[in-house]
Amino acid sequence: MIFLGKNNSIMKSVLFIFLSLSVSLCHAQQNSFKLNDDQLRDIKKRIGFVNKYADSLNSYSCGNCKNIPPFFYEYDFDKKNTSNWLSMHLGISLRKIIIDKITNTNLLKAVIKSKDKRLKKRTKIPKKLKLGDIVLPFQEYSTYDLVKYRLQELLNETYLGKGASNYPKQ
Repeated sequence: MIFLGKNNSIMKSVLFIFLSLSVSLCHAQQNSFKLNDDQLRDIKKRIGFVNKYADSLNSYSCGNCKNIPPFFYEYDFDKKNTSNWLSMHLGISLRKIIIDKITNTNLLKAVIKSKDKRLKKRTKIPKKLKLGDIVLPFQEYSTYDLVKYRLQELLNETYLGKGASNYPKQ
């Protein structure tokens, strides 16, 4: 043990109290978040919702891909589907979760090639947030951005293996 000088017993006492408190706080934090039956049901509902969308997009026959599914044009998809959040305080990006499950590279390439400006539309984040304003994760990214990152991730996995960086060089 490190030499603590004349106040050795005081330092030991302080150290013991500090360690005791930190262990009890860590233990309390582990058990502080438990899901009730309603929340578990809501999570299963959300998983079903996401999988339904992703499966539909993955099985989308692209052909020449002139008609991109409407999902990609809904920049405010997350706010339209708040019923799939756990609560208003736990907002998530369903749009990002769905796009991350897409493996249909032909469809993703068609979205990237599209010249439609709606794909690059972003939800604006207010400069001064007021009570009631909801800022969601990935809100600052357009659907085009998210699709570009997902396509790059799939291409990296194909050529570089799993775990390769999904962010393209700008």
